[in-house]
Amino acid sequence: MEGILQIRAEQKGERTVITDHFFQGALKMTKPVYTESSIPIVYVIHVGGGCVDGDEYAQEISLGEKARLAVTSQSSTKIYKTPKKPVKQKFLFTLQKDSVLECLSDPLIVYEQARFEQETIVHMEKGAAFLYKEIITPGWSETGQPFCFDAIRLKLKVYKENRLILFDHFYQQGDRGIDQLLNMEGYTHYGSFLVISDEVDDKLMEKISCHLQGGPFDGRIGFSRFLPSAFMIRILGNHTDHIEGLFLEVHRLARAYLLKEPPILLRKY
Repeated sequence: MEGILQIRAEQKGERTVITDHFFQGALKMTKPVYTESSIPIVYVIHVGGGCVDGDEYAQEISLGEKARLAVTSQSSTKIYKTPKKPVKQKFLFTLQKDSVLECLSDPLIVYEQARFEQETIVHMEKGAAFLYKEIITPGWSETGQPFCFDAIRLKLKVYKENRLILFDHFYQQGDRGIDQLLNMEGYTHYGSFLVISDEVDDKLMEKISCHLQGGPFDGRIGFSRFLPSAFMIRILGNHTDHIEGLFLEVHRLARAYLLKEPPILLRKY
């Protein structure tokens, strides 16, 4: 199965509108939803229910100057058994001057004997902001063990004003001691949250750091400001809802501070 999705959003007067879109195959999209926030939400829908052997998907999202858009999925992305070819997915995001893109996908669930490859490329102009969330959880296996997938590879490249500022490569093989030291270290779930904005400063870092240290959490948290304008949070845990809860609060803090917007309400359930 294949799927293609292309979206172009531009600022028109007081709000962002979708000026062009195209979808084909297994990928569809909803009309933009306008809630309490001025930033519209688009839901990406996979009509097949899951990804199987040899599936390939491509999404392109382009934002015009000062446009703001939030994109999420309808539900978790499920990668099933791939005996011959891996499932492949590619994202291309283009953010023109002073635009904002929030990518808030549901978790990726990788099942027994599954292989998955994803490449995300982001091009940002001056003043643009990018918020990006990923969560990986183990799928069902016949033995009940959590790491029965064959391999996961996620590549993320971010260019700002044509200069590479981030190259992140996550690669795991299920049979290579993934639960040991320097891998998942006994945990079953992985999450990352990336924020890039010229408005990032020490005050925001202090707010987020206080939140991450403010309560008990069954897992490990890494928090790094790798550029003056960018930071990433990585989490190892055992429960999707625990990671989602932490990221929800981080997103609320970042959204209020950087975008001057209220918390987003995705209204999925």
